[in-house]
Amino acid sequence: LPRHNMSLGRKLRNASRIILGKPSVENASSLKTYFPHAHPCPNVVDSALSILEDRDITCDNTVLAHSTCVDDPNAYDAKSMVPLLHERWEQTSFALGGLAGVPWIGRAGFAAFRETIPEGCNAFILFASHTGIAEGQLGKLKPLGESTCSSCCGSSMAAWDQIQQSSSRPSTLSSSQLCSSSSSSDLYDYQQNALISLLMADHSIIAKHHEPSVGNNNACGGNNNTNNVVLSKAIHKIQSRFLKNIYQPLKQGHIVFLGGVQINLGECTDHFEVWSFELLEAGSTEPVDLLPELLDGTMKTANSVFG
Repeated sequence: LPRHNMSLGRKLRNASRIILGKPSVENASSLKTYFPHAHPCPNVVDSALSILEDRDITCDNTVLAHSTCVDDPNAYDAKSMVPLLHERWEQTSFALGGLAGVPWIGRAGFAAFRETIPEGCNAFILFASHTGIAEGQLGKLKPLGESTCSSCCGSSMAAWDQIQQSSSRPSTLSSSQLCSSSSSSDLYDYQQNALISLLMADHSIIAKHHEPSVGNNNACGGNNNTNNVVLSKAIHKIQSRFLKNIYQPLKQGHIVFLGGVQINLGECTDHFEVWSFELLEAGSTEPVDLLPELLDGTMKTANSVFG
């Protein structure tokens, strides 16, 4: 395989040396409380790739793809999962995801990705929801060098907030009723509208774990930290369902799926909590669960979507 953009890998490696650090005390406390099985992204990447290399799935015979939110911290921050994968395997990856990291690219887009994979080679697909932690609160992000916080993940938080604020029962609403735009203009915001519909479909499950609203001082209502964990797991479930429906097997070669949540920390290395790690071998319809092998190493995680 061609090594795409090797100079980018060197730049990321140098940048990661500068940015590595520990979270603040309050951010570390929230990280431990709400994502107790999360590890620094470099640790997760290295552990996963080591397991794959033992199976002869390497940078030389594998094409990368990712379904993560288009937020800058996920795409360009040298200390997050996608840039780290680019650095470690010295190649760029095929983008499957859009808002909230859902693989909106669909079946046609996945077919296009499959066409980029040389005969006999493998595919590695990272898919992840994300949230931020700033000032000890989930759903916030203070980028390095910035003085103010922003919402993270803004797309999923806005979608859920729109559902929660609706005066009608969510189960009886359509996305067109929740959005003020006309049907002709919905096309220009289809990802956000579709995300609202998908979250509505899982509303009863999400609401069961969602804290009741207390005041109106955060985008998710109630306990912002608890609710952002619930929302991150709901988005991951949607991503998993999408991938299952758009996936097309390779003629030859294996496909690896690494899923979880990325926690953007702003001032230091992002963390990742692994929720699934599977290998679909060539010619097989039953995935091999690699999560136990990851658990036997330094990674500790829980694979239940709503556990």
